[in-house]
Amino acid sequence: MSDLISRKETYNELIESIDWLRERDYELYCVIGDSIRVCLDEQPTAYDIDKVVEELSNDVCEYENTNDEYCKWKINSVFPETINNPHAAERENIATTKYCPYCGKKIKAVE
Repeated sequence: MSDLISRKETYNELIESIDWLRERDYELYCVIGDSIRVCLDEQPTAYDIDKVVEELSNDVCEYENTNDEYCKWKINSVFPETINNPHAAERENIATTKYCPYCGKKIKAVE
């Protein structure tokens, strides 16, 4: 994913705007440049929401295209009160887990 606002471009524009200071006080120019870089690095990243949604929807397509109404989880033979997640190497409590966190379908416990 790429930033909505490019940190590199923003940094270059800001440095360019204080370029006049380089010849007058190079040490101050460097301190301000470093401060700008630190400030930009500490800002949260803004992403293009449409691109993020598109990437996420591409990731879940394989589960959306199945015709199963349920996500089938096998009952654990060693711990029968748990069910095995078919998408990851995890066990979940059979009494509290109702929907699959990976595909969103209702869970059906099978032998």
